[in-house]
Amino acid sequence: MNKKSPPALNITGKSRVFGIIADPIGHVRGPSMFNPYFAEHGRDAVLVPFHVSPQDLPDFWYGIRTLRNFGGFLVTIPHKFQAAELCDTLTPMAERTGAVNIVRLNEDGDTTGAMFDQDGFVAGLAERHYDLADKRVLLLGAGGAATALAHGLAAAGVKRLTIANRHYDRAKTLAEKLADSLDSGLESGGGKLDGIDIMSGPPVTRDVDLVVNATALGLSDSDPLPLAEDQLRPGLMVADIIMQPAETKLLRTARARGADVHYGEPMLRCQLPMMLKFWGLEDGTA
Repeated sequence: MNKKSPPALNITGKSRVFGIIADPIGHVRGPSMFNPYFAEHGRDAVLVPFHVSPQDLPDFWYGIRTLRNFGGFLVTIPHKFQAAELCDTLTPMAERTGAVNIVRLNEDGDTTGAMFDQDGFVAGLAERHYDLADKRVLLLGAGGAATALAHGLAAAGVKRLTIANRHYDRAKTLAEKLADSLDSGLESGGGKLDGIDIMSGPPVTRDVDLVVNATALGLSDSDPLPLAEDQLRPGLMVADIIMQPAETKLLRTARARGADVHYGEPMLRCQLPMMLKFWGLEDGTA
C-alpha cells in the first residue's frame, strides 16, 4: 500500500512568510511540522529556516522589520536570551524568563516575544499520563529552554528541582530567577517547591525521578553524554528536548539501561496551537 503523500504547499505572491532562526540550523523541525499544517488547512503561509549567527542577529532583526509579508519566527539555540533583549514587548512568561522561543512582527513593525517551551514540555508529558506533581527533577542546562522548563516544572508542582550546569554562575542565575518568579506569584500546582538546588559537579541521579536534558549535547551523535552512563537506571524517566535526531545518544543509552525515555518532538507539537494563535493564524490573538 502506498503511503499517502502530504498535501503540497502552494506558495503565492500573497503568502505570509514565517521563519525559524538557529545556529546551527540543520536540526530544526519547525518547517516539517508547520508547513504540512499550512497545506492541510489551506493557509497561504510558509515557514522557512534562517541560519543566523549570534553576531548577525541584530542585523537580521533590523531587516525583517522591512518585510511587509513577514509574520514572525520561531527562536531556538542559541538565540532565546538575545532575542528577548531585541523584542519591543514581551509576554508575561517571556518577561519572567528573559527568553523567547517565538516572535510576532506587528503591523507597526514592532516585535513581541513569547515563550511556550514550558507549556509544550509539560503537555507532552501529560499526553503519556506522566504526573509531575511531587517529582524530584534534575534539569541539565541553564540556557533559554532550561529557564522556561524550570518555570514550567515549578508550575506543574514538582517537589524539588536541581539545576546542573558546567558554569555554576549560569545555574545560580537561573535558580535566582525562578525563586524571584515564585516569590512574585508564579503558581505551583503542588504548592511551593521544597527547594531549588545547584549541582556544579558531575550530575547525580540518586535522589531523582526525572532527568531533563535541556543542553545542546545530543545534536551530534559524537557529542558526549550530558551525564555519566552509570547514572541512567531503571525507574528513572529521562527526557530530551532535542528533536533531531529523534532518538539522541542520551535516550538510546537510557533506554538500553532500563530507564523510561521521553522524546523531544512532543514539546514542539504540543506548542503548535499556541504558536498559531500567537501569530494570528487561528481564532484569537495572544
